[in-house]
Amino acid sequence: MTHKNYRASSLLLAFLILTISLTVIAQEDEKSSVQSLKYNPEDFPSFEDNEFCLRCHSSGYFVLSDTVSGLSKRQAMCDNYNISKDNYYMSVHGSFSCTDCHSSEYQNFPHATALRFEPAFACLDCHGGDENFAQYHFEEIDAEYANSVHAQIENGEFNCWKCHNPHSYVPLARRDTLSTDFVVSSNQMCLTCHGNFEKFQLLSDKELTGIVEKHDWLPNEALHFKSVRCIECHSAQNLDILVSHNILPSDSAISDCVKCHSKNSVLMGSLYKFRVIESRKSSGFVNAAIIDNNSYVIGANRSEIMNLASLLIFGLTLFAMTIHTLFRIKKSKKQ
Repeated sequence: MTHKNYRASSLLLAFLILTISLTVIAQEDEKSSVQSLKYNPEDFPSFEDNEFCLRCHSSGYFVLSDTVSGLSKRQAMCDNYNISKDNYYMSVHGSFSCTDCHSSEYQNFPHATALRFEPAFACLDCHGGDENFAQYHFEEIDAEYANSVHAQIENGEFNCWKCHNPHSYVPLARRDTLSTDFVVSSNQMCLTCHGNFEKFQLLSDKELTGIVEKHDWLPNEALHFKSVRCIECHSAQNLDILVSHNILPSDSAISDCVKCHSKNSVLMGSLYKFRVIESRKSSGFVNAAIIDNNSYVIGANRSEIMNLASLLIFGLTLFAMTIHTLFRIKKSKKQ
């Protein structure tokens, strides 16, 4: 390589690095601006009513007073009952008043101990049989969950809220873009119990095994955790609903690399499902979702059109080389 070519290559490489860096910075700035958004109290009619509850449940502590002695004492609020106002009012249930789901008796403080045994609403209590929510297939989700290992936990102690916090839940799977945040948020639902000994013991007497050690057979384990949701391998695939809720026993989890790293990747029916549905309507590519979304899964980024195009280019190149060779042979014989 000449000095001039080397210099041109260096400038091109520097330009590419600068372009990528500016793109990353722009994405981070956009991400920061989205995260900095705050709720507007005026947008929520129930805001004033909820303040009665959230003045304690969002502060990290509460004041307990003894009406006999007149003494008061600050107590730390348990993490399980501490609610972020930002997360709540930006969540799917943010328009609700606290007493829409909880007993009005909670307006009395200190709360009666019996209220702790109040049954929590299930998803179908509000969403079942309602045509406004038919597109989300809550009935099918409930039927799937009934077959999962979670539903087999004794006394029905496991419910929707163990994974989907009603005070902060945002349905990310219906967005048309995928991001690392989406994967991390989904996996955090699993790690809340499977990565926390104390919470795991509230639901099971089984020994909690280390997540990292359990998955050390995965090549590039950290990258898998960052890019793939736990449920891609640990749930049964269902084409009718957006997110599978039939969690399988650990010995039934996918451990075959080809299931994901292939043309008809299992990820196309789970992780990229929303993108697949939307992309196929417009482009018709078998794996259009991965291509259009600028994502990359080894072995899965293929389409029939690209296959044909590459074969055509290869064929034309081979044909041109053959013709060229024949002409050279013919010319050499004349000489």
